[in-house]
Amino acid sequence: MKTCKKIGTIDRKTIEKNRRIQMKALCFKLASLITPKTSTVVHQKQSSNKDACKPRTDQFDYAAAYIQDLRKRIDELKRKKRGMIHCGEQEIISTKSSTSSFSSYSTSTMTDTNLAGANLPLLEVKDLEDAMVVVVVTGLNKNFMLYELITILEEHGAEVVSANFATVNDKIYHTIHSQVRCSRLGVETTMIHDKLKELVYA
Repeated sequence: MKTCKKIGTIDRKTIEKNRRIQMKALCFKLASLITPKTSTVVHQKQSSNKDACKPRTDQFDYAAAYIQDLRKRIDELKRKKRGMIHCGEQEIISTKSSTSSFSSYSTSTMTDTNLAGANLPLLEVKDLEDAMVVVVVTGLNKNFMLYELITILEEHGAEVVSANFATVNDKIYHTIHSQVRCSRLGVETTMIHDKLKELVYA
């Protein structure tokens, strides 16, 4: 009888141990699926406690907010994709003339004079805390579309408020103004810059 009780106790301990291991794995998997900024916060909170996988309201709040934001992004991207397919790239381009568009670029360091002799394409990303400005200058034989730049911004937490391009001499100037969609989650500036580089310099 004592042996049976002992075996039962061991089994319960084993089950509890396996449950904790499984919960720990699930917690780390959750942290790996959310943004680097959010997962860093979660990891810091977890590492301060020996029981890293103890359910935390703040951890699940971050995850829930991130999931909701992702759903909104996906819905918005699907809507924009349908609009682009139906109406073409002109649906997301401002109706400003090339002259007025180029006047906005003159405030940038990427002016036509400064670009004389420069190797194209060129990329500039200005992080303005709650806003971001992306300027891309290419030759006439660019290998990407404006909507591809916009998609990268939208996928990483930015909401595009205007997108323009203008052809000046043998160069095409693209300017995209965006703002932070969710101030709580912020914008992945480094990730955006890296993805834009991959696209522009491909």
